[in-house]
Formats: sequence, C-alpha cells, structure tokens
Amino acid sequence: MTADCRVVAGAGEPDPRVFGDPRVVAACFEYLPACVFVFEGPEHVVAAINRTARAMLNPDRRVIGLPVREAFPEAAGQRLAEVLDTAYATGRRVSGRPVARPAGRRRRR
Repeated sequence: MTADCRVVAGAGEPDPRVFGDPRVVAACFEYLPACVFVFEGPEHVVAAINRTARAMLNPDRRVIGLPVREAFPEAAGQRLAEVLDTAYATGRRVSGRPVARPAGRRRRR
C-alpha cells in the first residue's frame, strides 16, 4: 500500500483528502521509518505500535493492551515510565535521552 502523507503546499494545514481518510492515516503510521508506540491513560497502556517498532521486538512478544511497566519491564530504571507520567500529568511534551531498545530482539549487523 502506498500512502501520501504530504501537506498541501503553502496551506500550512493537513490536506483533508489525505488526513480525513482513517485508512491513509493508519498507513502513514504503520510505515513510518521510526519506532512509534502509542500509549493510553494514566497507566500508559500500549494501544498501538507500528511495524518498525514491532521489528525491534521478539516476534512472539505481545505488548498491546499491557501497561508500559508490564510491557517493558527491562526499561525499569531508565525513566521511561516516569517521563510518560510527567507528559500525561502536565499535558506537555517531554523529551530526553533515548532509552535502551526493548530486550528480545538482536540488532542486525
């Protein structure tokens, strides 16, 4: 599937022909060349991950529907949950250093 995620030149607003179609938005999310995890609620339940993020995980590992602390216990002590807590509580973007890759998948060489 090919998805067009461009913004109309000069308009500054997303093109409703592209972003008004949930299938196109889903395809854009799925094929982003970056790991994307979507969390919901104060427990940061994993709601969605894209294919790049799934490629990092063991193919048998299931994280959808799990709170972040349960889905990624190996991230304990790396401030992932704390950063998400801060963003959720304040409604503001929080940035920091990248955290370690989730365990269970070897890096390709």
